[in-house]
Amino acid sequence: MYCTKCGNKVSKSDKFCENCGNNLNPQSVIKQETSNPINANNKVLFGALGFISPVAGLVLYIANKDTEPEAAKMAGLFALIRIPINIIIYFFYFVFWLIELL
Repeated sequence: MYCTKCGNKVSKSDKFCENCGNNLNPQSVIKQETSNPINANNKVLFGALGFISPVAGLVLYIANKDTEPEAAKMAGLFALIRIPINIIIYFFYFVFWLIELL
């Protein structure tokens, strides 16, 4: 179970969150969700889209960081990985273009 205020993991017997002091009455506790294969598929899909198109990955991160944080994190991470790769690729394109001109 997790605290709704800070997201800290709490036990069923706790009355208050040790991290933020939030009252853990039944209305303020989120039960731990079981693994959902749709969310796992979204992580893979978001990560692939982020790697293919860094702009799409960053947009997916911003749009989904609250609703699907793990999938959004994958999209943002792979987008950030792809940006330096793109810079290196374009650098070599430029260098080979210059070599052809000579």
